[in-house]
Amino acid sequence: MFYALNEDGERIKPKPKTRAFCPGCNKEVISKCGKQVVWHWAHLNLVDCDSFHKPMTKWHYDWQMKFPEENREVIFTDPETGERHRADVCIDGFIFEFQHSQISCREIESREKFYNRFSKLIWILDAHLWFKEPYCLISMNSPCEQNHVKARPKPSLDNFDSPIILDFGGSLELVLRHYCYCSRWYVYSAIGSFPVESLTKEGIEKALEIKRREDEKEQQRQEQWRIGAEKQRREKAEKEAEVIELLKKYHQKNM
Repeated sequence: MFYALNEDGERIKPKPKTRAFCPGCNKEVISKCGKQVVWHWAHLNLVDCDSFHKPMTKWHYDWQMKFPEENREVIFTDPETGERHRADVCIDGFIFEFQHSQISCREIESREKFYNRFSKLIWILDAHLWFKEPYCLISMNSPCEQNHVKARPKPSLDNFDSPIILDFGGSLELVLRHYCYCSRWYVYSAIGSFPVESLTKEGIEKALEIKRREDEKEQQRQEQWRIGAEKQRREKAEKEAEVIELLKKYHQKNM
């Protein structure tokens, strides 16, 4: 946690030998200003009141610093249940969650269910830790016949429903995911590569519109494949039935 509240309710950054209050639970927090990790605030019992958050990495910190201070660590509260969580970044109607390491399927589902009540959630993932190396995303505009990730992604990647952006270190890839009936696992395609600087409302909306259109095309392709596969299975079953019937007649004739 990079921001806490002073006695006047103002957001402050960590300072050595300083205490403040957590904006989520209002309990006292203490500054951690060592040389090994990024300066941050921690609860006195060392347990974060926000179950969504884990110890933060430099990769995570660097991403948050790309956005205005007032848009970082924005707290949302469910008016019905009182559940509270702080989003990494909320700006221009989008909530960004930066995920460096893998998290459980249950946690992915919980975060998406909670944050999507307030704004559109977009995940930014460290690609280096979400694919089994060597990985290779091939653009949808590539002349290659198969435009998909050559390496199998790690299992929990299949559980994201909100849009995914992969950080390859210097460039971003908006990812289209679809279920391949042929291989019976999810296929990931890169539908747009853009620099970090273009991560603006206009740039995101444009990328999501491209994703929506590609999703529709992919659904049509998958449906055509499913209908074709179903027709082949039906024709195969009919031929097998004909052979069985012929064998029965042959058997009865020679009894």
